[in-house]
Amino acid sequence: MGNENRLVSVGGKWYYLNSDGSMATGWKNVSGVWYYLDASGAMKTGWFKQGNTTYYLLPSGAMAKGWQTIGGKQYYFTSSGAMAVNTIVDGKKLGSDGAVVPNTPATPVEQAINDAAAFGATVKAQSDGTYNIYKNDVYIGDFDPIEGYIEGSNQFTTLLETLALDLGFHANAQELKSLVDQVQSKHVYNDGVIDDGKTLSIYWAPKVPAPNAAVSKALQDIASSGAIAKPGDEGSYNIFKNNEYIGYFNQSSDTHAVEGNGQYANLLETIAVDLGYNSTPAELSSTVQQVMNGTLENEDIAYDGYSLSIYW
Repeated sequence: MGNENRLVSVGGKWYYLNSDGSMATGWKNVSGVWYYLDASGAMKTGWFKQGNTTYYLLPSGAMAKGWQTIGGKQYYFTSSGAMAVNTIVDGKKLGSDGAVVPNTPATPVEQAINDAAAFGATVKAQSDGTYNIYKNDVYIGDFDPIEGYIEGSNQFTTLLETLALDLGFHANAQELKSLVDQVQSKHVYNDGVIDDGKTLSIYWAPKVPAPNAAVSKALQDIASSGAIAKPGDEGSYNIFKNNEYIGYFNQSSDTHAVEGNGQYANLLETIAVDLGYNSTPAELSSTVQQVMNGTLENEDIAYDGYSLSIYW
């Protein structure tokens, strides 16, 4: 009789009979499948621990191998049936209990540390809550996730941009690159991005206050023009169109300003009026055109051939 015919069911339990008719105990291979039979000879199912090794026996009694979902959790069993623990299999981390550890999103600082490593840099926490950045053991910059800034050698501009985005700068990668490029080329001024020729500093608002009615109106008009505005530093908003930086506005308690690419003069004028510039749209438009044409000087409006600035 074949091995498979030596499995018998008695009283709802399965047993394996040896060739002499006695009941087998312990591990038994039946047609290439391993089973475990306890001291009474009954086939075990479910979890089974032998020494320091944990096994799982399927409802059929067969020893589990490979990936198994048990009780809503995933486990991995080696070819010997041993449950894998404290390791990574197929990109999945297994904990001390053998179950897959759910992926938890990295915190902003953790993501920044990971991205810095991808650039070959290291990040070290400081006692004051800031973090220093090193490349080949040489200090190249630092950031503060609470205050909302990063600064460092502009030789590492791409790294600084990447970390700023990780930590909360309100823009996508292409938008921030456009803004930094224009600041570094001296085309625009922006109070959230500063480059003095050696050091690049990027600031953002960790907590964005709710916009007041005037700012809300400006945001609506910006959106109607096909552009978008994203919070910057200290109450400012950066304006982007097709992922390109085109300007910003600031309405803090002591500063009111709109500045940007002169090609978007009409939009900048609209924003200024929304925010409280003391003029009608037609009057402001006329004044701006005269300033841009070089036929009028105005202490509130400046144009350098590229950037239009309106202050009040």
